[in-house]
Amino acid sequence: MGSNKDDINLTPLLNKLGHDLEEIRVRSLLNILSKLEHGVVCEADLVQQRPLLIRLLEWFNFHSCPLQEEVLGLLHRLAQHSSAVEILVSLGAVAFLSQLRKDVPTELQPITDKILNQLLMLPPSGPEEHSRECIYQHRITKFTSPLLTESAIPAMQEDTDPKQLTAASDSLMSQQNSSLTSQTGQHPGQLLYMEPKVGYFRRDSGSTATLIANLEQEQEEQGVATAGLPAPTCLKFSTFPWLALTPTDRHVLAATNRSLNSGNPQLVTSSCEFLSNVVFYDFPAETFLQRPAIVKTLVSLLKVTADGGHNPSQGAVLCLRNLCVHLQTRLAFYQDPALYCPRQDYLSQASSTVSTEMSSPTPQSDSQLSALEETPDRPRGDGRDRNTPSSTSSTSRSLTASSVRSAVTDPMEELEPEDMLALQFSQLSLPQFCTTLLTNGMALLKSHDPAAVTQVLDLLQKAAWLMEEALTPQVWEDQSTVAAELVEELIEALDNTGEVLHFHNLQSRGPRTPDNEITHHRMVYMALAVLTTHLLQAFVPLEKAADILPESLASALALLAMDPSFQTTRPAAHEAVVAYVEQTSEDDYQLYSHALHVCTSMDCSVQFIKEQNFEGGRSLQDMVELAEGALSSLPYHQHLALVSQFIRLCSDMCKPVHANPQLVQDCTRVLLKFLAHPEEKVRHTAYQTCLNIVKEVLGISRAAETASQSCRSVLFLVDPHVLYQLCCFGLAENKTKVGEMAAELLLYLLQGRLIMTAAIWNKLMDALLPVLPVLQGYASVETKLGRCVVGLLHPSSEGEVGRLPKLERLRGGLRLLMSRESSMREEAAAMVSQYLALESGGAQLLPKDAEQAILKAQDILIVRQQQQQPNRENQSSIFQPEDVLKLWDLYTSPTVEGVVRRSAAQQFTTILADKLMHETFRRQGGVDVTVNYLKQAIQGDNQELERRNLVPPCLCILRLLVQEDPSLRHALMQEMSLYLTVLRCALQSSYDDRTCTEAAGLLTLLLFDEVASIQTW
Repeated sequence: MGSNKDDINLTPLLNKLGHDLEEIRVRSLLNILSKLEHGVVCEADLVQQRPLLIRLLEWFNFHSCPLQEEVLGLLHRLAQHSSAVEILVSLGAVAFLSQLRKDVPTELQPITDKILNQLLMLPPSGPEEHSRECIYQHRITKFTSPLLTESAIPAMQEDTDPKQLTAASDSLMSQQNSSLTSQTGQHPGQLLYMEPKVGYFRRDSGSTATLIANLEQEQEEQGVATAGLPAPTCLKFSTFPWLALTPTDRHVLAATNRSLNSGNPQLVTSSCEFLSNVVFYDFPAETFLQRPAIVKTLVSLLKVTADGGHNPSQGAVLCLRNLCVHLQTRLAFYQDPALYCPRQDYLSQASSTVSTEMSSPTPQSDSQLSALEETPDRPRGDGRDRNTPSSTSSTSRSLTASSVRSAVTDPMEELEPEDMLALQFSQLSLPQFCTTLLTNGMALLKSHDPAAVTQVLDLLQKAAWLMEEALTPQVWEDQSTVAAELVEELIEALDNTGEVLHFHNLQSRGPRTPDNEITHHRMVYMALAVLTTHLLQAFVPLEKAADILPESLASALALLAMDPSFQTTRPAAHEAVVAYVEQTSEDDYQLYSHALHVCTSMDCSVQFIKEQNFEGGRSLQDMVELAEGALSSLPYHQHLALVSQFIRLCSDMCKPVHANPQLVQDCTRVLLKFLAHPEEKVRHTAYQTCLNIVKEVLGISRAAETASQSCRSVLFLVDPHVLYQLCCFGLAENKTKVGEMAAELLLYLLQGRLIMTAAIWNKLMDALLPVLPVLQGYASVETKLGRCVVGLLHPSSEGEVGRLPKLERLRGGLRLLMSRESSMREEAAAMVSQYLALESGGAQLLPKDAEQAILKAQDILIVRQQQQQPNRENQSSIFQPEDVLKLWDLYTSPTVEGVVRRSAAQQFTTILADKLMHETFRRQGGVDVTVNYLKQAIQGDNQELERRNLVPPCLCILRLLVQEDPSLRHALMQEMSLYLTVLRCALQSSYDDRTCTEAAGLLTLLLFDEVASIQTW
């Protein structure tokens, strides 16, 4: 292998080796074997991979385990190295393989025996030959505490045999040294693998302190670095400096722990009191993390139910709460720069007194108590360096009077010397302690005892504060084993928190929950909500909340975001909760946003009604904004008086002669929202109020008041947008009373000419023009409104005041020619015939009797067969502007024969189907030429037949142009002569379906231009 090869990351392969799917496991194993076979990695790269050895042993635990021979072969290869042997032995591989031997096929038993022989052999005395290159992690960490580099060591139990701990420590130290490499005199890419000097049964190793001293010396001389699992980077504070205890101190802790494990609830309760009131003040708080037996016992007591008058769990809560307080004090002590000591010893000097005091035991209990009073100097929980007589004597008195008396009578000579290194492996780090409290303490919040719940909340708050001082939010990104365990505990704690939040939320809303319990549940719910928000802000990055938060907590946060009291009392915390809900559930966040919008709308409703009823000092603009804001809440509170009040306010605001144009425009915009509200009751009230206002002004009671100024009250309806809403949507609601009220409202307006002033009537006619194509859809001889609409379109003498313009009446008549009712088409033919008869120069135009022809051909604009227009939106153009220019000469040249000109026009209908060619055609004057050809076609001369053949393609050309160009359509719709010319062309060729169809299509685009351009109003 090359010496400058980059590091290979084996972690993904090792993770897949333990996957649930057999196919993924097999491929991962074959990948590793292939890398070994081709020299991509070497055995020395794999012997330090503890996860690999674990996965290989776990291979046989799956229901289906193929490739057993390959797995055993790889284990046999790795077992040739002492480093792998140490790891396998620490994992219990000897017992595992001994049991596995009975289950594997007969042909695999020999290789299993070989692996067992390798595991049971003593390590070689001399250094082994290894590859000169090993692949390690980049991070170099200095040996400080085994807890930070390896967290897979089993936690120390209170009944662990010290001899077992010593053996474990020897094995761990050998494992630790087996991963050291030398960099002296070598290129950084060529790391020498060194066999540890500390092996099994070394007689010259001396005590544990000597062992560590030798390690330090070797590190300083050779600059070695560990190459195990990645060190955690998420810890701000992990473990306190190690403190050794005298046999007397250990005896007190052991006796207290035995009392806590008693089956007598009264004894357990008194032991908790003794621990909280005495022991915690006589021992530094970190002692209970470094020797966690008492802490584990207290945590287990949290799950014990009350028995009679004694509640062990409540006593455990108080003890753990006080321990957190003392830990805060000790943490502040160690963080105080004024008290920093540059000398950091691995072991306390007090450890040297262990064997001395153990060699001279005293059998009597009195001498034991006296020995307790003469406890050597050791740090205290209050930060002072020596014991005071008062504290020592109080300890003795308390021990004499408490439940520990029975334990004091045990002979102290039974205590064996402590193995400091093994104890350090079993100690609890500060983050582990905090996560344990958060995980196990949440369930106690379901209690119905307010005092107990208060104590638990206090405990959880202090645990959260400690964890904030010891842990960073980077724990979710940390790849170390320590971080993985903390993440698992944190997720479990968050899951429990979500369940407790759901519990109190449901109980506080339950119909059968007593009032006093509702108060209790609400208080706990609010307090836990604040604590949860604090934890999330401290440890859960907002951008990763969706991947981290369990479902129970995510749903609890969604309910919490909807809690009005939480929003009112804790606005900052509520804002944070909403941010997490936005990240975790889009549906819940949309629901919250909608609810918030409705609440804001209700607030606007209340303010609007108060201002209207009490005539507050708000401006009219503010009132319009409040009414608009109140729209969303109308379906919920359904206070329909608000609708009526606003519409009457609109009527009053638009009434003045010099009304503010911007204010009138805003009123109209909001009025349209009321008229188009999705709630039927709101629409009904809006139309009813408008109708009532119109009746009050234009009703029969006002018939005697001609040209009254009171009619200005209807000006808020005289707007094209409002009239369009009434005609297009109001009249269409024929299944409700809204349609009837809209028809009656329009009828009052259209019949109010005598009551209105001339200015208001003209303004109504101008506003009606854009919506006249829609209103004509209801023209009929059978309804009052239909007959009124038809009456607006009848021809009258020029200069008559108050009528629609002549052009608009002609356009209206032509629209009626497209009506579905034959009676309306007959009425329209009569009206249009008058325009044909009065047309200038009509006697010389074809057909000669056009006014009579239209009466006979009243169905001239009814298309009998609908043509399907091809969709060319996404089609590429196959024509070029040059094609238009080539045809243009044939299309316009006076010397060209009629047949050729018709062919050119026909080709233009194909080319102009591509709208990209329109600009070129119009730039040559194609519109004017084409319109001129149509006018020539109805001239009564000898070229009538030749020009008549140009009519269908010319009509098609104009239709294609106006269909794609709104500006051209707007211009041509104002030319009255064009309507009459197209109509005459259709009448002249009434027998030709194509001519009639093209004429109907062109006229439709011109007659309904207002509706086509309604979005640009």
